[in-house]
Amino acid sequence: MQKLVEIAQKYVGCSAFSRPDDYFEVVSRPSDGPGAREYYRTVSSCALFVLGVLRLAGVDGPETASPYFPARVGRAFADLEELAGRLHLFESLAATELLTGDIFIVANESGGDAHTGICTSDCHEGLVNTIEGGQFDGHGSTAIGAFTRRFTRRFDGRWMLGSRLLCYVIAGPDFAATLPPDVSRR
Repeated sequence: MQKLVEIAQKYVGCSAFSRPDDYFEVVSRPSDGPGAREYYRTVSSCALFVLGVLRLAGVDGPETASPYFPARVGRAFADLEELAGRLHLFESLAATELLTGDIFIVANESGGDAHTGICTSDCHEGLVNTIEGGQFDGHGSTAIGAFTRRFTRRFDGRWMLGSRLLCYVIAGPDFAATLPPDVSRR
């Protein structure tokens, strides 16, 4: 999954106002209709960023290639989950240890306030390096940032990132088989 990490790293620090060409390259789709750039200036970009990295890595399908604006607006998380389900990419949360190239999805107890990102290191003692879209940029847009996140185990064994539960880990042993040959998990 090193290719996913390399692609994600290219976009760290960009937003609609800082390196906008890079930002729009990853969060929008070449097939988007007129007005898409304006839409992407103000939308939260975490799931769009992950889908864009997957598209740029060669993952093809309606979830990554179909126009997002205007027909699929509001479907980024659903698209990510549909893609993972269709390609059998979900990992069991019971045995999950976050690895380089894994995609995590966290949400609050009721499933709202969802967020996603790409792990750029293996998790060690709860710490994992990540790259995530959807970060406040100070200009009314969202940016892509790099972080060291701490996941903790809850009393019932579930992983938490702050107040959000780890809902899904996308990658798994079958993921490499769905990508072009130069994208591998190790």
